Amino acid sequence: MRFLLGVALWLLVFISNANAWECKDWGEWFNDRCIGTKAAWKEGDWNLFVPFYTWHAPYAYDNRDVQNSFPLGGGIARSVYKERQTDMLYGMAFQDSHYKPMYVAGYGYLYNWGERASFNSGIGFTAFLWARSENNYIPLPGIAPIASAGYSRVSVMGTYLPFINVAMFWARVRF
Repeated sequence: MRFLLGVALWLLVFISNANAWECKDWGEWFNDRCIGTKAAWKEGDWNLFVPFYTWHAPYAYDNRDVQNSFPLGGGIARSVYKERQTDMLYGMAFQDSHYKPMYVAGYGYLYNWGERASFNSGIGFTAFLWARSENNYIPLPGIAPIASAGYSRVSVMGTYLPFINVAMFWARVRF
């Protein structure tokens, strides 16, 4: 647990120095993600994440009746929307499939359709660090697709984690 707190503190210090980041010579796409990350941290909207459902693939889990499908927990994020693109930094803590704490922190990118003030949807990816009891809460990296559908400031987001055959869904409210 001390190790996880140390990593979280290091990430906080790293992100808080966003003004010192150089976003050049990475190529246009990576440059745009770097600029979006800085903008999310410095001028983004606050978001509340509330996980509400975890789906376990029937072909991969023969013990679905004992798996936790309704995780308790939550998270916060900072997100910025520019020219149909959303960049976000987030952190979440919730119950995993075995009712034990799980922690996730990362970056998300969505390409959006629709008007931001009315019905909207998006698809993109997330790159994250996750830690749970099975790996002694050692943060491990991951990448996964994400999707979003919503109205105005409220949306439902989801991801599918192919390496463990699980889909997770959460509500997002922007402030």
